[in-house]
Amino acid sequence: EAHARKSKTDKLTALFINLISIKSSVLIVINEHVKINSIHACYFLLFSMPMPDIDIESRLAKAIIEKSRKVSDMRADYYTGDRMEILRAEIDVLVSKAYGLDFSDLELLMMDFPLLDRAQTALNKEKRSSVTRDLMLSCAEKEYNKDEKTYTNRYKEEKKLKAKAYIPAEMADLCR
Repeated sequence: EAHARKSKTDKLTALFINLISIKSSVLIVINEHVKINSIHACYFLLFSMPMPDIDIESRLAKAIIEKSRKVSDMRADYYTGDRMEILRAEIDVLVSKAYGLDFSDLELLMMDFPLLDRAQTALNKEKRSSVTRDLMLSCAEKEYNKDEKTYTNRYKEEKKLKAKAYIPAEMADLCR
């Protein structure tokens, strides 16, 4: 009986982590922000958005949960290392797959969102950084088996400039 209770608790914990991961995906935030143009209203709308129909026992759900647990276990390395940004990009790509989006859908979503990466270094002759977009689409290139590695190459160049993806402007000083 104790084992059955623990198993049920583990499944509920996994389901909760999956829910939080999907709801906090940058894709969801961007999509709602573009629709209503207010980050504060966006927060409240997140809870009314439909969830993708995803089996908690599926490979996709397990991957989202595993990566989300790794992010939640990070300490100071969250802002100083590279692992957080890679995990978050991988989660965003997996969440996009849960919603049935393809690579071109992701490119369209990430095309023009000026609030991302405000405090990060831009590539030569560009007005603003796109390191979060480039990292997420780099992970998507891998997940969707794309031959062309445009975003992967851009992300590598941005890393040389010490740009960090998924870091809010007000937290950028913690990364230096």
